[in-house]
Amino acid sequence: EKRRETTNALAHDIKTPLFIISGYAQNLKENINPEKREHYIDRIIERTNEVNSLVHKMLDFSRLSTVDHTLKLENVNVSQLVQKAL
Repeated sequence: EKRRETTNALAHDIKTPLFIISGYAQNLKENINPEKREHYIDRIIERTNEVNSLVHKMLDFSRLSTVDHTLKLENVNVSQLVQKAL
């Protein structure tokens, strides 16, 4: 159930930037406002990066939900760890 909800939310989050990308691309194609060309291109790049980030998050989620993660606990000397970090 949680995976389905997450997938639906991500799909919704991807649709919005894709719609915006489509609109900017259509404006470029039709040359409606040539002086805004750079603005359209910048927005397309921003939204494309946003979609790319969402896809990576979705793939990470998918990978995490299919792999059996078990914690390997071990004793650690915190003092030594801090000294090493310093």
